[in-house]
Amino acid sequence: MLENISENSKALFLRDLMQSYVGQQGLGSMPKADLDALIIHLYLKYSGTKKVDVFALSETFKIKESRVKSLVETGWIKFSGKDEVEVWLDIIASLSRVSIELESLEKGQVRFKLENPAHFRYFQKQVRLLESTASYSPSSEQVVTQFDVFNKVINRVYLSVLTDSQAQANDAIKAIYKRIRNDIIGPERFEAYRTGDKQKSPLGQSISKAAELAGIASLVISVFGSNPVSAAAIKAIK
Repeated sequence: MLENISENSKALFLRDLMQSYVGQQGLGSMPKADLDALIIHLYLKYSGTKKVDVFALSETFKIKESRVKSLVETGWIKFSGKDEVEVWLDIIASLSRVSIELESLEKGQVRFKLENPAHFRYFQKQVRLLESTASYSPSSEQVVTQFDVFNKVINRVYLSVLTDSQAQANDAIKAIYKRIRNDIIGPERFEAYRTGDKQKSPLGQSISKAAELAGIASLVISVFGSNPVSAAAIKAIK
């Protein structure tokens, strides 16, 4: 286990472990479940792992994958110390790397897997504030939602959470939509949905609406290109 942590980081791992386990409340006062969560949290932190590999962690710590997921989420909530802005910068950076797939062309749905299962609760919070829905499978760790909802979540976070940190998210958001355009939909098929005969489909309408969102419109248009509707919308915003 420790071979995945650099020599310089091992001392930091032990320092944080002792500070949290002993320094805050005294030896033995932390519940065992929280101690387990703390150890996994610090392991992820100091091994430099961006993507949480639940299977690998279950092998390393000799516990079930379901237990790993629970401990990862508990550790994140109790010990990460990150505020919502920092979490969402992590989520958006993660979304620029992970595979986002089309779940259904007809319904305009997307499917993606978060690098950290603890992040879903933050995504779900924004979905609920939009009075929309997103499903999450604990076994596959995949999220399925309407592409329109996905876009609205990114836009809402950009405006209401990342108010003073938008510049830090701009490149990652562009990267998300560049991959959606080029790798997920494909340039030729994308044009059919953006301005062609499939423009009226759910996916086509979601593409158009993404370029009209008040916060991320200019970022989306820089990747998707503009059409008469989106061009007029961005002009009105300015």
